Amino acid sequence: MFEAVVEFASPSAVTSVVQAIRRTNLHVHPVALEIVYVLRDALHVKVGCEDFDLRVGDFAVLNRADPHQLSGSADNVTAVLHVDVAEFCDVDPLVEHIVFACESFDLARYRKQESLLRGLILDLLSRSAAVDVDWVVFSGRPQRRIEARRSAALFLKGARKKRVRVENFRDGFFPYQGARIKRVFEELKKQPAPDLVLTHYRDDRHQDHRVLSDLAWNTFRNHWILEYEIPKFDGDLGVPNCFVPLDRSTCDRKVEYLKTAFASQWEKHWFTAETFMGLMRLRGMECCAEYAEAFYGRKTVLDLSQGMRKR
Repeated sequence: MFEAVVEFASPSAVTSVVQAIRRTNLHVHPVALEIVYVLRDALHVKVGCEDFDLRVGDFAVLNRADPHQLSGSADNVTAVLHVDVAEFCDVDPLVEHIVFACESFDLARYRKQESLLRGLILDLLSRSAAVDVDWVVFSGRPQRRIEARRSAALFLKGARKKRVRVENFRDGFFPYQGARIKRVFEELKKQPAPDLVLTHYRDDRHQDHRVLSDLAWNTFRNHWILEYEIPKFDGDLGVPNCFVPLDRSTCDRKVEYLKTAFASQWEKHWFTAETFMGLMRLRGMECCAEYAEAFYGRKTVLDLSQGMRKR
């Protein structure tokens, strides 16, 4: 057995990583509380003389100095968080002496608390991630411009840096304004190269959306691009091939943000919680999860000498 010391970047009290776990050595963390949260497939956790089998959505809390070993299945993906408990002494002076026992699979008497614990873990993940976001909206009347900025403020709460840009191109006429819109993309290309580009589905039936998707592919030639879907009257939902499993608390939060940000859409027949939750439930069913967001990933490059690189 060996000790694994976790280094915390000042002033953070939490570190996080998402990884495929195969098998770790038996080890302890002398200063860090560890939380494991299964995102895909299964994970076996051995803690002292106890063994637990975790599935998607399950989590376990491993106390400081607890000898433990993790063994993942072939397709496992797990989020691992380390918490510097000493940093929370201002909340409870005795926090370093508390033994935490809060596993998702052992909460039969505390089901109401389970969703709160899941939400807390997701908040820790989002707050500890160093993410910079460029959020670009290409059209919008005055009210919609305000809503665009409000939605960005809600959805980008956890971002380290965020740059929000709202353009004023005429709604419905993007195919006839291509040269001017292209110039905006050229300006975006001069910024630091993005790790991920999110754009509209290439076969979206809205003409403006198709223009933006084509220009995204035309501009970012060697980047990871995912195309998102939007349910609409035209019925253009397709067969996506990239899924991000979500739990119920995250879905509820997304719907709440949408309803809060876009008051101008409340009277639209499709702008309902049932529409958004229903689509996420269907996509979850397609990837063996409760809920999920789905995207179209048209290219994946496997560089076996340096790991996997997607684009």
